[in-house]
Amino acid sequence: MRHRKSLTLLALFALAALSLPATAAAQGNLVCFSPNHTIQASFNGTYIRWEDNTFNDDGQVTDWNFNPYGSSTLTFFFNGAANGGVASSTSGGTWLVLGPGDVIDGSLTFNPGIAQPTAWNVGVDGYLGFRFACSSAGTCYGWAHITTTGPAGHPATILDYCFDSAGDAITIPGASTFVCNAPAEGFEDGVPPTGWTVETAEPSGPQWTTIALSGEAGNYTNGSGEAATVSSDRFGGAEFDTSLVTPAFDLTGFTTASVEYTANYQNLANYDYLDVDISTDGGATWTTLLSWNNDYGAFRAQPGEDVSIDLSAYAGQSGLMLRWRYYDPHTGDWNWYAQIDDVGLVCGQSAEEPNIDVSPPSLSETHATPQTTSQTLTIANTGQATLAWGIDEEPASVRPVVEALTVARAGSGGGGATPLPNPVPEAVVVDEGFDNVTALSGWLMGNHSSPLGASDWFQGNPSAFTAYDGAANAYIAANFQNADDGGDIDNWLVTPLINFSAGASLSFYTRTATNSQWADRLEVRVCTTGACTNFGSGYGQVGDFTTVLLTVNESLNPTGYPQTWTQFTSALPASGSGRVAFRYFVPDNSTNSNYIGIDRVVIDDGSAVACANPADVPWLSVSPTSGTTAAGTSTPVTVTFDSTGLAAGTYNANLCVTSNDPNPGPGNGTNLVVVPVSLTVSGPAMHTVTASVGTPAGTIMPPSQTVAHGATATFTLTPDSGYAIDTVGGTCPAGSLAGNVYTTGPITADCEVVANFRQLTYTVTSSVGMPAGTIAPPSQTVAHGATATFTLTPDSGFEIDGVGGTCPAGSLAGNVYTTGAITADCEVVANFRPEAGPGPSVLEIPTLGPAGGALLGLLLAGLGLGALRRRRA
Repeated sequence: MRHRKSLTLLALFALAALSLPATAAAQGNLVCFSPNHTIQASFNGTYIRWEDNTFNDDGQVTDWNFNPYGSSTLTFFFNGAANGGVASSTSGGTWLVLGPGDVIDGSLTFNPGIAQPTAWNVGVDGYLGFRFACSSAGTCYGWAHITTTGPAGHPATILDYCFDSAGDAITIPGASTFVCNAPAEGFEDGVPPTGWTVETAEPSGPQWTTIALSGEAGNYTNGSGEAATVSSDRFGGAEFDTSLVTPAFDLTGFTTASVEYTANYQNLANYDYLDVDISTDGGATWTTLLSWNNDYGAFRAQPGEDVSIDLSAYAGQSGLMLRWRYYDPHTGDWNWYAQIDDVGLVCGQSAEEPNIDVSPPSLSETHATPQTTSQTLTIANTGQATLAWGIDEEPASVRPVVEALTVARAGSGGGGATPLPNPVPEAVVVDEGFDNVTALSGWLMGNHSSPLGASDWFQGNPSAFTAYDGAANAYIAANFQNADDGGDIDNWLVTPLINFSAGASLSFYTRTATNSQWADRLEVRVCTTGACTNFGSGYGQVGDFTTVLLTVNESLNPTGYPQTWTQFTSALPASGSGRVAFRYFVPDNSTNSNYIGIDRVVIDDGSAVACANPADVPWLSVSPTSGTTAAGTSTPVTVTFDSTGLAAGTYNANLCVTSNDPNPGPGNGTNLVVVPVSLTVSGPAMHTVTASVGTPAGTIMPPSQTVAHGATATFTLTPDSGYAIDTVGGTCPAGSLAGNVYTTGPITADCEVVANFRQLTYTVTSSVGMPAGTIAPPSQTVAHGATATFTLTPDSGFEIDGVGGTCPAGSLAGNVYTTGAITADCEVVANFRPEAGPGPSVLEIPTLGPAGGALLGLLLAGLGLGALRRRRA
């Protein structure tokens, strides 16, 4: 137990593994604390005053007893000869490490000095015996449970310590016996027993102790001999809040567990409470398992009440603690008493079963549409048998609101109307069959009858009639003995706290004995003010329960209360939180009141039951949808979110994981685990796509554009004259070019499109049309619009005749031909011809007369001479 500043601990605060010796006489003088305080490794260290649990790390305190200190090495320092630690000698570092069973008294040697404790600095977990100057007895003896760390002692911690305030000897406790399946604790060796503690928030009030010390006269439980007892009545008027706390106990290795005990508790006007709480964190926080607020057992006489509280939810855990807390939240009250006896832990193993553990418990994703992402859902099996499971999808439901009934269903004389069915299954928050009336978690009871009678709400009596369902006695009952003879009955049974919502409803069954001739009446009331623990404190008072939902046999007809199990239903508030109360309200039990039973109380909070209507969710998918998982292993499931086509908004659904886990769901570790799934879709993300020209000689338009995530962008590429589109690159996803239009791939980020152009070139070939010469080169490549030049060389005796072909006409300069501007592949054709001969031959002859001339002409013609040139004489 961790010590809390608001609490004074009046009994042993030992380790869970330790307990006090069986010395009943010493119990009343034992003072214990559990500081769990780390000694400061400093020059000042920690100053301790044992008597009132004062620990100061900043310097001396008045009347301090012990000062462990040391910046590097732990040193013990006792304040004078009146203080000291058990040692082998009175000086030096001779302090002993003691253990369970060792007795500390005045016969031992005490070292009151200052030194480094040799046996402690090596690192130990043990007990330091000490004495100190105390106000109650002059000199008191005690022990402190201390852990140290070798080789210098630091860090060191004082976990717990106890001393005897009467100055008597004290024994270091032995091992605790509060373990599974051990003999029940009968408190025969005193209260608190070995290893147990008593806490109080009211040190001036009554505390848990023995029967005799409490002032009571006997064991009123179903046990015998001693009993743990606290009596406000015998103590007298005083505020009280006292807890009897078990040692820490261990449920590892077990799958079922319960705490069982017998009790007798008498409550005065519902002022005080007896709660059973459990802690999983060493007493720092507590969870209530059972709360009593009315009488259990006869008044100062047997029989008591046998109680069993299921602890299976805590099976497998260690460091657990239980407490019985007796308290009155009011002031100025004077109450009765509480007793418990024969407290034991009953633990066992259930049959080998699978146990599903789904993680994470919910999934959520955020998308800028369109987008597809995946997450992993893990199906683990922490049980001992193979787990078979399947997953269904369920869209988020929109629950219709239907007007509910506010009257009871017709029953044997009850009157009313038949209730409408709920439009869809609803989430049940209370489903009580009253299998064990003494273990109703969260329920409240209060008997305001005047004067009080011998009975309150009690376990059903099957000899009167059997339960609506379950075991024969599985219902809760009340009868005419709730008030004394001739009294007026006003007995309250109040549900646990409920959060109401639209459509919430109540259903229950009730009846009286067959052939009953005494009028019974039951009111059903509701409170919505929050905690709703105020249902009055005396006859006729209703506190915060001012609203009547229905009344069974309101007019007190002697035969008007149903004599067979009859269902009644009622609508509940549409908002707020509170409770529903069943009020057994019958005046004058000399002429009215017989016996009523209530069974199968069911309250739903109005919300739709998850996974009642599985269906496909278009934006959600899982793989695999079913499988088996061996014990101790897990299976990953891929959950895919797809926001394609979804408008901006939030989409909700459930994954319904069903399995052969034997525990009923919903809830993790049950046969139905509901995993809420959420997809938040924002408007599509927008990206900027810019355009540029990589290799100049053209344009790309537009220069930039903004497109939605996943869309494409289109650009127009225009080459300059004489150029063509070469390639399109950049950082955008690759796309396609159709003509001069380029379309990117789906855009997922800002990116750039780069257009590259190339210059157009053509091949100009050459050839000879009419042979008898050459043209060179045979071909050449020229840019668009450029010219090509060729050299023509006639063969001997030939000459250039002309240049033709398919190329644009050019010009011939000598034997060099230059084409026109080239705009396509083309050919230049060179043509040659024989050279032309010289003019007619000239034969110089002397001047002839006419006859001679004629004769000469004939001669020349025969010789082929073209001309005759006359030479002058």
